[in-house]
Amino acid sequence: MHGNVWKRLPDPTVHRDGCAGVCSTDGCLYLIGDSLTVDDVKHGERYDPNTNRWELIPPAAKTLRKSSVVVCMGKIYVFGYHGDDSDVIEVQAFDPKSDQWEVVNAAEHVGRNRQFQAAAMDNLIYLNSMATKQKDVYDPEWDMWHTLPRGDGEHIQGTIVMFDGCLYEMGGRDGIGVKYVNPTIERFDPNRTIWTQIGLMKNPRIHPLCVTLKMPSGK
Repeated sequence: MHGNVWKRLPDPTVHRDGCAGVCSTDGCLYLIGDSLTVDDVKHGERYDPNTNRWELIPPAAKTLRKSSVVVCMGKIYVFGYHGDDSDVIEVQAFDPKSDQWEVVNAAEHVGRNRQFQAAAMDNLIYLNSMATKQKDVYDPEWDMWHTLPRGDGEHIQGTIVMFDGCLYEMGGRDGIGVKYVNPTIERFDPNRTIWTQIGLMKNPRIHPLCVTLKMPSGK
């Protein structure tokens, strides 16, 4: 970061066939699950930059395939499904301080899709469906769900990210089954509960990933 160069990290201890859920908290990087494996996936691990090593964390209580991972109120929340025919979202939480997992008895909520992207802000967790326009918000403190208003465009297989108190959505297809990639960038303001189109992607992408970085002072 300081040298504006890429650095290769040591290989994780567990091989994954697909994408793992990734998040960071307390100065460590976490990899949880596997999006493609057909076997039960309960493993996770963390990378500590101070030791430059990966270590396994305790296995999760339940298998959640194609899960989404996000940090909220000091815990790592994992959203997914258990592999049956239900579209009900299941939730687990990992406490990095105690190294303990818990199955969260979240109020039953039908997500209408089994794949999500997740982002957290102001103690709320935002879930973006990868196959519908629906966006759900979960409040871990009060165990409550609600649904956001829908934006103007569609971002099927797009991405979301939080920045400066707002939710941003970009990339993906402009509808199910179409090849056209949606170049628009939309912003949702939770205080005004409205979506605004703010610009266009220079190179529109399907299945993009987006993060925000806090640059060192003076950059």
